[in-house]
Amino acid sequence: MLVGDWHHPDCLGNHWLLVWVAERLSSGQSLVHNDSYYWPVGDAPWIAGNGSEGLLYLPFHLLWGWPVGVAAYAGAVWVGNGLAGWALGRAAGAGPWAALVCAAGVGTSAYAAQEMGSGRFSQANLIFLVGGLAAWLTLLHSPSKGRVVLAGALTAAAAALYWYHGLFLALALGALTLGRLLRRESMPWRHTLAAGALSVSFVAPLLAVYLSHWGLVPGSGEVFPHPEAVLDSMTPHLPAFVPAGRAEYQALPLPALILGGLGLVQLLRGRDERPGQSLGLWLLGALFFVLALGTNGPLYEALYGLAAPLQRMWWPHRHLILSHLALFVVGAAALGRLKAPAWVSVALAASFTLAMRAQEEPVKVSQSVVALPPQTYAPLAKLPGEVLLQLPFSPKVASTQTPLIYQLYHQKRLLSGHAPWVDRVRPPKWDRLVAENSFLAGLLAYEEARLSGAWRFEAADLQTLIDQGFSHVVVDQEHYPLPLRGLFSGTQRLMEQLFGKPVHRGPRATVYATAGWTGRGEAQLPPWTWPPGVRPGDGSQALRAKRSASPTFDPAVHEGGPRR
Repeated sequence: MLVGDWHHPDCLGNHWLLVWVAERLSSGQSLVHNDSYYWPVGDAPWIAGNGSEGLLYLPFHLLWGWPVGVAAYAGAVWVGNGLAGWALGRAAGAGPWAALVCAAGVGTSAYAAQEMGSGRFSQANLIFLVGGLAAWLTLLHSPSKGRVVLAGALTAAAAALYWYHGLFLALALGALTLGRLLRRESMPWRHTLAAGALSVSFVAPLLAVYLSHWGLVPGSGEVFPHPEAVLDSMTPHLPAFVPAGRAEYQALPLPALILGGLGLVQLLRGRDERPGQSLGLWLLGALFFVLALGTNGPLYEALYGLAAPLQRMWWPHRHLILSHLALFVVGAAALGRLKAPAWVSVALAASFTLAMRAQEEPVKVSQSVVALPPQTYAPLAKLPGEVLLQLPFSPKVASTQTPLIYQLYHQKRLLSGHAPWVDRVRPPKWDRLVAENSFLAGLLAYEEARLSGAWRFEAADLQTLIDQGFSHVVVDQEHYPLPLRGLFSGTQRLMEQLFGKPVHRGPRATVYATAGWTGRGEAQLPPWTWPPGVRPGDGSQALRAKRSASPTFDPAVHEGGPRR
């Protein structure tokens, strides 16, 4: 069982990234540069892809490997999210039973479920974000040196795992401070500034590495606001009646809304023993709600337009998790003031899941049934050679991340790479290499139906690749959409012309060794034409068309079961 929906474009790439970071750390290698794909250029996935989560995954990987280690890690994150939610409720003044409401709110978060189900582990891990907010509430209410260290350390950890979570906590601190000042409550300025300075000092070395390599982050120099941010900007819905689809992250259980309303009534009627804190939480919730509106609201562009690293925040909806946390903690504190029996708190906490199910909102993390090890790719680890070309590799044709997962088994470098259909992701130097190499450029043109008939390329270009380690080519039907079956069969015949008979076969896949190359720089390209009605990859979205079942990722379909 694989955590996440493998069809999601982020899922398999982030699984690969967890493993890559864990294995680089365990072997003492640098995280700055990756040479496992986009060979021989490489890229910087740790910097570009929030890869620090691999540090937390490391012990799970050492114990169980992939994918079992990821499942165990995801379970630990989910438990940790709930425990952090409970700590947040306690920090706000709720008793141990009433704080269960806050834990239930975090545990049933539609936002976290969607992020985890998409394989976005850095965003699904709310432990340090929620724990950091709890630490700041505790510090502001009852400051001490120990709480200064705790708040600084948790804020730094949240930032290190996902930089915007660190920014979120800084903004949250500002809202909480404003709430206290508006209520004319004293502020522990010395402790607050010390905790802030401590968090900055903890994370500064890592931040320096990121900023010095900022140009390696895909999209870092693009227009602001980015079209992705415009698309992601929130259109508000009633949180207990959110329609299915992109807006589901707005969903809240109805009991949480009722308890939040109770907390507001208590604040307005003067029955709140921490009015500055509660006002700050309401300000926090309002601030992040407005930020979640993105380009539909007044704050997103004003804040994130201040600096280039901030402009890379293309997902305004992620602010909404802080609005939800504010509501959960206000509700838990309000319940605690009622001095209700423990069973009432337990029942209300349990009702969160029941309410979300009744509202038909997502509370379950998507999972995928897989058949491992992959029949075609595991045996390739025993074949000599270092570099493998997985076809198709044209950005207009390639449309799946499964080659990254297969690499975990065959352990060879990939000549292609992560999400090649996204222009900003491919290293420009790699694009130039392909364009300047007549063999690769011709093969790419053939995949895009721009080249036909007699093909001649510089034999020296292919020989150079072989001398540098290029050893195998894989042509696997599962990577070719069904309308492009002519390209699949044509590519098999072409590879056989160039490299001879396959050296390995799998279910509907063939593997060719470049050692069988005749040395000739010519071939007759098997004819095929681009099918009408099929839109090629456009530089942002991959080609979309019905595809063959994968023996690995669609085992039931491959064996004759129903297609999802």
